[in-house]
Amino acid sequence: SWKTMVDLAGCLPVNVRIKEMMLLVAENPNLNMTCVVRAENMSDFRSTLSTLLENIGKTFSLSPRLEKRDIELGEVLHGQGYTDYTIQFELRLL
Repeated sequence: SWKTMVDLAGCLPVNVRIKEMMLLVAENPNLNMTCVVRAENMSDFRSTLSTLLENIGKTFSLSPRLEKRDIELGEVLHGQGYTDYTIQFELRLL
């Protein structure tokens, strides 16, 4: 539902933007999401992932807990003073 997508968007730290979001509402509903994390360094990136996972865990407490190992790292683009990390994950909804 739209509420689920809005709730998930509300979990994103300020340096994370949504690239793609797909909600599958079959007998096993899940949400697939691709985001870009803009970070100054690897420590900032890791901290952002921890915050994202914590926020999702609180908001979707009935769903299986998402862990760092559940997040796939995609394209990495280096800018001036920052790096954009593309991440993808799937959240099973209960």
